Amino acid sequence: MKYKFLKATFAIGALALMVACDDDKYTGASTLEYVAPTVTITSANGFDITTSENDIPEDDGLTYTIEASITEAVQADLVLDIKQIGGTSVEHSDFETSGYILIPAGSTSGSGTVTVYKTGNAEPNETLTLSIGANEQNFKGSETLKISMSDDYINDVLEVTADWSGEFTYTASVGQVTIDLCDIDIDVVLLTETGGLVDYTAATASCPESGTISGLADGKYLLALDLYENPFVDLNANGPVPVTITYSQEYNIEATSFVYSGFTTDTAPTTIIAAEIEVVNGYVYTVNPL
Repeated sequence: MKYKFLKATFAIGALALMVACDDDKYTGASTLEYVAPTVTITSANGFDITTSENDIPEDDGLTYTIEASITEAVQADLVLDIKQIGGTSVEHSDFETSGYILIPAGSTSGSGTVTVYKTGNAEPNETLTLSIGANEQNFKGSETLKISMSDDYINDVLEVTADWSGEFTYTASVGQVTIDLCDIDIDVVLLTETGGLVDYTAATASCPESGTISGLADGKYLLALDLYENPFVDLNANGPVPVTITYSQEYNIEATSFVYSGFTTDTAPTTIIAAEIEVVNGYVYTVNPL
């Protein structure tokens, strides 16, 4: 009788254990059956964003934060990829992302970023479409983020540098003498096509001299070098003073140089025309050395 009672008790216990195992979904660290958590993705700015390039900071860009969360922590990292799936924007030029959102194991939330930039090249309104999500076997939940950028910002700044730094050695009555060409003062001046003064582009008594040109009406202008002061003019050393002029426009013109070779250590103060600059649409520059 005792044997039958023990046998019946064991059978009931085994049955209860089987039922309990069948009900257990083995979430978390269980390897028998994984229930994919549902991820909630949110953005304080929404998922259909419109912005103006005029509102984007020039250096740092404009950053949007995307949040992801789950109701209960799991025992493995959850990674949501941020991928471009459409739009005219170019990654690393017009925008950048954090690449993914990570919800670490044991945590219930994580965040990622999307940053759009103000670019100075002429282009139509830009769009960007990003998918945020991952493999549905790992978790459930995804979103699509759309960003539209209007009011294209165009960089109209032409950067100009004149560099005549160097040394010249000549023979004087006392022997060999070396002079520093930076002791000569040369300024960069912008003139109208007929020679009227527009602006002193670079006139700080520095060597090299650097300045910018912008805000011009369409038309032709003259870039002049004004040899303002030359302490060596009476030495009769006749040493060359080449002036390298470099100009560039971010997004539009890569750094380009030419050399004006008309000055010497004997040249008295004078102004010469080094190049012609043509402006179209207020920002398209063509520089023609003369």
